[in-house]
Amino acid sequence: MCKILKVWLAGLILLTSCGPIDVREEKRVTSPDGKIDAVVIHKSGGGAAGYSFYELYMVPAEKVIDETDTRTIGISHTYVFDISWLEPRLLEVRYSEEASIWQFENSYFYQYESEWFADSTPYEIALKRVPKP
Repeated sequence: MCKILKVWLAGLILLTSCGPIDVREEKRVTSPDGKIDAVVIHKSGGGAAGYSFYELYMVPAEKVIDETDTRTIGISHTYVFDISWLEPRLLEVRYSEEASIWQFENSYFYQYESEWFADSTPYEIALKRVPKP
């Protein structure tokens, strides 16, 4: 009986120590031509062990992020993660030197057949990684 109680308590502690996952949109920057939003999502949680990472998504301007959108960057172990448009199709991504980048796509090809792109031409966005001192 004592062994069962110990296992049950250990399981209860393990389940309650994980804590809730916090997901929030940290930054949204519209491209100079107004067609695309670069969106930074911050995810954290894990209780005592803890984790924190950032994801970058590219979507049509003002679109809400959902599970069908493709992540272009996944990064953790950084205290700096910032984005800015240098040109209509060039996005600069800044992060701290010790960052761990576990996903990076250096271009984003998006063809969206709707009013966003009346001429139905492909739209490409190049990403540039720039370590911040």
